[in-house]
Amino acid sequence: MKFSVITLACLASFAATAYSHPGTNVLEQRDDETFRSSLETAWRDLQHVRLVVEIYDGGPYDLPEAVETAMKHLSNDRDSVRASSALSEAGAANLKVVFEDLESESFDILNDFSINKRTIEKSSKCRVTHNSAALLHFFSDELVSAIVNNTDPKAKDLIKGYAEDYLEDLKLFKIESSKEKCVDEHGLP
Repeated sequence: MKFSVITLACLASFAATAYSHPGTNVLEQRDDETFRSSLETAWRDLQHVRLVVEIYDGGPYDLPEAVETAMKHLSNDRDSVRASSALSEAGAANLKVVFEDLESESFDILNDFSINKRTIEKSSKCRVTHNSAALLHFFSDELVSAIVNNTDPKAKDLIKGYAEDYLEDLKLFKIESSKEKCVDEHGLP
């Protein structure tokens, strides 16, 4: 069996990495990085959603596009998490800061919506806001569920605790933008 020089170099690099880090599982670290990366992408997408809600002034409303991008990433990352090996206890503990960032961003979305609600109502964007919020909450919950379901059993509750406020804020965004709480001034668009 013949191997190319590139294949042999990659194998040698992998072996050197594994040898230089005794007591750690290089493959486990790579899979743990899948979880972290998926949450960091979700955080960046939430930043974009927050900015759209924050700066909305009655003109073009980019929320559906921002949420569509987030949905694509959340869906792809959910699938990557499911295909990955289980998140280790150490990997779960390392996600705390990312979940705190997600919670902070989702809280800011809720606040920015409250501040800008009157403009959204005047422009009859409540329905589109609610639909976007519902999709964002659903796909975020799907990613978190995939992470919980693919986490070492000893760390499942840890992940659930980290994600609780983040998902609750997105749920509140969905509720606050519902037709009972946000009324389009000119009827349905």
